[in-house]
Amino acid sequence: MQTKTSKSVNKLSTVNENSQEINHNEIDRQEKIAVLAYEKAEKRGFIGTEADTVQDWLEAEKEIDSYDVPAAKPGNYA
Repeated sequence: MQTKTSKSVNKLSTVNENSQEINHNEIDRQEKIAVLAYEKAEKRGFIGTEADTVQDWLEAEKEIDSYDVPAAKPGNYA
């Protein structure tokens, strides 16, 4: 019979194994967002508050994600 502690250790082992799997698409997405957010901050001369930095990131995220969405195909939607 496993104790509560050994069950927790087993769960942590599984989490660590799963977290070691690299999702290259997500890493690429995060890098694109970071670059675009940096460019937005650069355009405003790096002047602003932390809220401006967050806004730069959110706008970059929305812009990058919009690029990755396949365009809708024209069709009959009646």
